[in-house]
Amino acid sequence: MKSRQDYHGQGMTAIFEQYGAFFAFGKDQYDNHAKVGVEYIHLGSGLHVPKNHAKAVGDALAENARKAVQQDIDENGIDAIIRHELANHEYGYTWDITDTLSALEPYGVTAKQVKAIADAMDWSHY
Repeated sequence: MKSRQDYHGQGMTAIFEQYGAFFAFGKDQYDNHAKVGVEYIHLGSGLHVPKNHAKAVGDALAENARKAVQQDIDENGIDAIIRHELANHEYGYTWDITDTLSALEPYGVTAKQVKAIADAMDWSHY
């Protein structure tokens, strides 16, 4: 099953290429990608963006993330997404939905909804 990160990643690459953004985790990487005469700002996690495109990149990434959530729901269904996140966050070991709820925050699901699906799953193989 593809996840939100899979869908989001596809669009992120296009956004970075469109605006000249890149990831660099050291001076050598930065120097290899930075264009002479362009002022960059660091947006965190190694992402460097031309200063004049920072807002556009931020807006495009936010829209891409929103679309990725919708594509995930359309292709996988919210119940399957919840089951996947419960397993991914080891609910079967912890019996705590806190991490799952955090991961599902962009989907607008409720704790009651997640707990109902968790209670209906067979956790005996965990």
